Amino acid sequence: MELAQTAFVPKPIRIVVIGAGISGIQFLKDVTTRLPNVNITVYDKNSEEGGTWAENRYPGCACDIPSHAYQYSWNPNPRWSRLYAEAAEILDYLKSTVTKFDLRRYIQFGTTCTGANWDEMNSEWNVSLQSNENTDNGVWVKCDVFVIAIGRLNNWKLPDIKGLDTFQGRVIHTANWPQGLDYRDKDIAVIGNGASSTQCLASLRKDTRSISNFIRGPTWLVPHVFSSNAEAQVTCQQDLPYR
Repeated sequence: MELAQTAFVPKPIRIVVIGAGISGIQFLKDVTTRLPNVNITVYDKNSEEGGTWAENRYPGCACDIPSHAYQYSWNPNPRWSRLYAEAAEILDYLKSTVTKFDLRRYIQFGTTCTGANWDEMNSEWNVSLQSNENTDNGVWVKCDVFVIAIGRLNNWKLPDIKGLDTFQGRVIHTANWPQGLDYRDKDIAVIGNGASSTQCLASLRKDTRSISNFIRGPTWLVPHVFSSNAEAQVTCQQDLPYR
């Protein structure tokens, strides 16, 4: 007589991850190498991985901590070109990481998550997804684990400044910087003095006719360490194994 399957037969755990940025890639690598019997899919609204480093392209966009500390321990890059790597180089590193570890096959690009709800009766998540190419029809997928890895830097908004809607010039947010923008010989006003503003100011000032920065309070600024001496950026980490 054939025995019935017991309650201890393992079933695949279904995992849905929203976001293929730094955190999403890290989670995907951990799951695919450490957990058996798992079905995982990562959905990202963009056409490529990288998250904020794929979206942010404002002049001067770069890492604000040393590059050797801004990488995966399981895929060290000892050959960063600068102590503070620029956005394009960081994106290349993330894309090469996904390629090297064959993670792209788990990622579905061009797909936006529009909602999710927990089904208490069946103990599972129902996740609403929509293709960027077909916004008329959405799909629902079910999963046991729902991970949100979208970060905090992708939902930009312009500040509520009186008169902004009637301004005759061009209004641009650094998080939505248009590629190929010609700002040479222009008069530019920059609002704020956070990280993106500081990086943007330093790059824009070279080609603009004039540039003004409007802030609520001053920021303490110091020059980048080794910012102009490429040879001094070579550290022992480039010749010794990552620890």
